[in-house]
This record gives sequence, structure tokens and C-alpha cells, in this order.
Amino acid sequence: GLALHNTIIIAAFCAGCTEAFLTPFERIQTLMLDQKWAGQFKNTPHAFASLTKYGIKEYYRGYKQISSCVKL
Repeated sequence: GLALHNTIIIAAFCAGCTEAFLTPFERIQTLMLDQKWAGQFKNTPHAFASLTKYGIKEYYRGYKQISSCVKL
């Protein structure tokens, strides 16, 4: 019924917010899997540290595509 529908909407919204919050980790994962960047990072902390020279925007590259799914 209606309660189940509301639960699904809230769950979807929370999942979208979580994904948007974790965007920097998704970005690092994508870079570490990309053949172009292969071997440039020793591990996840090293990748995070390496991206600081590009600024905070580099961590959130791709955020727009994720955030557009979160809007109600």
C-alpha cells in the first residue's frame, strides 16, 4: 500500500544521497581501474593524495550525473 510506496521512495532517496556523498571514492575507484592511469597509484590513500594537485573539483568529477538522479 501507501506505506510500502513511501518506504521505497525514502530508501531510493537515501541510496542516492549516499552515492552522491561517496562520489570521491567512486572517482578514485574509476581512476585506479582506468588503463590510462594504471600503475600511477600505490593504493587508495595515495590516489587521494595525488589528486590534491588538481583541486577539489577533481574528486567530484561526475557528481552532476549522480546528483541529477537524486532530485525528486
